[in-house]
Amino acid sequence: MKNKLFFTLLELLITIAIIAILASMLLPTLSKVKEKGLAIDCTSNLKQLSLSNLLYADDNRGFLVPLSIDAFGENKHRWHGTSGDTATFGDDTTFDPSKGPLTQYLGTSGKVNACKGVKFPESTKAFEKGCGGYGYNEMLGKLSDEWDQAAHASGYKLSKIKINSDKVMFADSAVLVGSDGQFSSNGPFFGPSSSIAAPGGWMLFPTMHFRHQKRANISFADGHVTDLPLVSSAQGANAWQLGHPYPNNNPSRDKHYDPAKF
Repeated sequence: MKNKLFFTLLELLITIAIIAILASMLLPTLSKVKEKGLAIDCTSNLKQLSLSNLLYADDNRGFLVPLSIDAFGENKHRWHGTSGDTATFGDDTTFDPSKGPLTQYLGTSGKVNACKGVKFPESTKAFEKGCGGYGYNEMLGKLSDEWDQAAHASGYKLSKIKINSDKVMFADSAVLVGSDGQFSSNGPFFGPSSSIAAPGGWMLFPTMHFRHQKRANISFADGHVTDLPLVSSAQGANAWQLGHPYPNNNPSRDKHYDPAKF
């Protein structure tokens, strides 16, 4: 009787060991499958965003949605939402992501669908959180490369873009923030960024986020979406998977971001 009990216990231990080994082999695969699912969901969000912007242009004399029409004024209107009448300079307590210029093209919610591949701290400013973790190419969101109110009056004219399939429109984005939700080059958290900084631009700290297995989902001005790996970065941001899918130089800025250049 004792021998039979011992044999049964040994069998149980062996079975448990086999299950543990199989689980350790399957968990990484399951994790990759989950990540792939998140990336596919993100791709769908970006396709919807790009289509919304193209439909907006169709209804607005061919001009794309502006990045922020009052960036040099009250700063209440962003491409992804609007602050209330009582707001003061982008105050996020009244920011409504369902009242942006793309609302009518974004489905029943009227909001940008958030990327599920990243989590932002609750302290993050709501007017940035409304972008869903996606940034808009700041050079497409303006009439020209000037940094003044006149340039921000509208987005770029779609018909004047040089090679639409080359120009970044929207992409996974993020900035480093502290526990208070404010920008911090040391993090330790990610916060959303509603704009994508071009290589060689005024924003030395890159904002494209390669969050999907070290790749970023990117939509282009012709509406197609693809994922690209991180190629270059700046200011040590590569350690945070923030950077560019192209070399960090002016030729890359011209070809892939500036709508007025080839």
